[in-house]
Amino acid sequence: MFRNPHTWTTVANILIINNPPPVAYSFCYPEGPSGNGSSCGTHNDSRTAFHSATYLENFAYGFPEFMNNDWYITGESYAGVYIPTLVREIMKNPESLVLR
Repeated sequence: MFRNPHTWTTVANILIINNPPPVAYSFCYPEGPSGNGSSCGTHNDSRTAFHSATYLENFAYGFPEFMNNDWYITGESYAGVYIPTLVREIMKNPESLVLR
C-alpha cells in the first residue's frame, strides 16, 4: 500500500446525506413509530428540507474548517425536488453558517 500524493481528496471533500430517513444508511432517532429506527413517521418535501438544512447548519457549526470551501449541492432522481426546497430553506435564514 502507498499514499497517492495526487488524490482528489487533497483538493476536495464530499458530504453525503441520505434523506429522508430511513433511506440507505440513515436511521431515525428517536426510533419513530416502528421502535427500531426504520420508520420515522410521515415526511414531506418541506419537512425533509427543514431537517436537511438543520443538519447542514449543525455540520457547519461542528466543522468550521470547511466553511471557507465552495459548496455545491447536488443529487439524483427525486433530488430535483429536494435540492430546490433545501436551498430555499437555507436562504430563509440570512444568518446561516452555510451561507458564509
